[in-house]
Amino acid sequence: MLKKSFFCLALVAVLSIGLVWAQKSNKVKSFILAVGGHNQTAEYGSLIDLKNEKVYKVDEVSYPGDIDLLYAYGQTTKSNLMTPNSTSITQFGTVYKDKVANAWEVKNRGMMVVIKSGKKNKGLFKELKKGDDIERLYLETVKTIKEEPEYNILRNGPSRRLTELEIGDLILFRSQSKQLYAAGFVVGLTEGTKGMIDIDFKVTR
Repeated sequence: MLKKSFFCLALVAVLSIGLVWAQKSNKVKSFILAVGGHNQTAEYGSLIDLKNEKVYKVDEVSYPGDIDLLYAYGQTTKSNLMTPNSTSITQFGTVYKDKVANAWEVKNRGMMVVIKSGKKNKGLFKELKKGDDIERLYLETVKTIKEEPEYNILRNGPSRRLTELEIGDLILFRSQSKQLYAAGFVVGLTEGTKGMIDIDFKVTR
């Protein structure tokens, strides 16, 4: 009986390792999302579901565990991206505070870091062809980001919230809840709580 239990546990471990390896080694899936401001009258939803390649408004979310990132626009912090477990969500109006921060029982965890806009970013993003490419760039950037001039943890990461996002920024995201990595290249931006941000994503399968 003990041998059978040990075999089952070993099999589960092997399958889990295989799944993570496959996510990192397979080609990434690519898609562009138009993400709206946190004002719920914005044209597009502000909550991002990377697995299903969708955005939602708060009242459209049937299962909070699907949501990986939230977008919001602040008067001083401009374009913000946050993980569901970020405490900063409460700063962006009563809908986010009451219907997300204080209501969701499942809040996916994650960390982000950003390579600020520069000529090299488009090329870096283009070269991300496999899951392990994204993971490697994320880990390398986390190690070196504090060496950036005028480093700020909210502006550069690693953090559960990024502020002052701009066109040309390359966002690198690690989901601690879903065991996935993603890269997002900011290709469009309209300021305001009813505005939008366009992000070209590459996500591990």
